[in-house]
Parts: sequence; C-alpha cells; structure tokens
Amino acid sequence: MFTRRHIKHSRLLLRHARKYLRYKDDQLSASDREQIVAGMKSLREALRQKDRERIHGTADALDKMLHRLTPVTWESHWRENCEVILVAIVVAVGIRSYFLQPFLDATDVKWNRRSSQYRTGAEHSATDRRVYCFGSQLHQRGLA
Repeated sequence: MFTRRHIKHSRLLLRHARKYLRYKDDQLSASDREQIVAGMKSLREALRQKDRERIHGTADALDKMLHRLTPVTWESHWRENCEVILVAIVVAVGIRSYFLQPFLDATDVKWNRRSSQYRTGAEHSATDRRVYCFGSQLHQRGLA
C-alpha cells in the first residue's frame, strides 16, 4: 500500500510496455521488440534489487524507447472533446424531444365549447374567452 513513487511508476511503465507489445506485436520490427523486452527485463531486475539509481536509469531508457516508437499526438484532445460535446448535444436533444416536449402545448390551442372545434388563441374573441373561463369555473365547482 505504501510503496515509493519511483517503484509505482516503474511498475506502471512495465504494464504499459507489456500492453504496447500486445497491441503492436505484429507491426514492430524484431530489433525494436527485442529492445523493449530487454528493457523490461532490466527494469524488472532493478526492481527486484531495489536499486533506486538503476531503476531510474532503466525506466528512463525504456520510456524514451517507447516514446520513440509511439510519438505523443497533442491534437487528439481536440477530437475527443468534440466527440464528447456532440454526444452531449445528441443526448440533450433526445431527452428534450422524448421526455419534456410531449408535455408542453406550444400551439396555445384552446377548446371552444360552443362550436366543438379547436381554435388558436388569436381567434378567440372576448366573449369566447369569458365563456371558456366561466365554463372552467363551473367545472371546478362541480356544477357542469
């Protein structure tokens, strides 16, 4: 649980090197593969002996070798951020259209009781509005 930082980082570097070998085994040349395996063996041996200076030296050499074979792409964060933003937009639109919008009445359609037809709010006259309000009050009181 309480291990030194350089030991943790070296174990993590070994794990990444094994992972890199599994992923790129068919694309690596034989010399590069042998160099990585030799670097991993020497780092494991240094970790067993717990020699701090040797651990630092072999870890740096293995790290430089892996960075030489796989250069860091700094532009990848833009692509990942754009993907996250697009997925968030799609999820927000989906939630809005399937869960929130069906419960909203955006057309302002009111039921006219006299003609039994739908009318928009602009077509209501003042008397229609009074009848509509009066009728709803009657329903609330239980008289209609």
